[in-house]
Amino acid sequence: MSAERIIGQVGNLIEQLGDAQKLGRAFRGDGDCVWAKGRQVVAGRRPSLVAWVKPPTQYLKLNTNASVTSAGAFGGGVVRSSEGKVIFAFYKEFGEVSVVHAEALALLAGLNYCQERHFTGVRAESDSDTLVRMISSGALANWPLCNVLRKLRCLLANLGATVSHVYREANMVADAMASAQLGHEVVYNGEEAMPRRIKALLRLDRLAVPYVRH
Repeated sequence: MSAERIIGQVGNLIEQLGDAQKLGRAFRGDGDCVWAKGRQVVAGRRPSLVAWVKPPTQYLKLNTNASVTSAGAFGGGVVRSSEGKVIFAFYKEFGEVSVVHAEALALLAGLNYCQERHFTGVRAESDSDTLVRMISSGALANWPLCNVLRKLRCLLANLGATVSHVYREANMVADAMASAQLGHEVVYNGEEAMPRRIKALLRLDRLAVPYVRH
């Protein structure tokens, strides 16, 4: 994707935000109008721009996500440098587990790969607010999720890593990895062999191109 096309996409996103705000102002005094009623439903939830943020220099960022369908549960993730360079990415299949369990297994897989490579100070991100809250609060869960949570807390401490919640729009590469349906476990040690769609998302992230969050 050319730089000109990417810049054009950013311009379109900004125009969408401007149009949404103008629409709200246009119907502010017409409470009986059907468009005004529609606006009232989403009052306080204006669209915003969300983008993946590079980690600080000398840190790595791990993004993970999971996908649960009728075919089973799948997870994926990617570790990138402060320049947005792919250090490694992965895809795994987990069988039949719940959404939160799959999210936890995806994060655990990413941290295990980091441990194998002796990475420390990793900043992990997940778009599962429930999982992040469970990890940070020390909350208990039913087996086998409780065992996964214990391993996650131990790994985070051993690696000097942190985990925080991000919106899905800032987690698009991990989301694409989790839903890639590759059919078997895969680890990419660089960007070259990754699917074309995911490489396009990586380029957008490196350029800090935002997504519209409604």
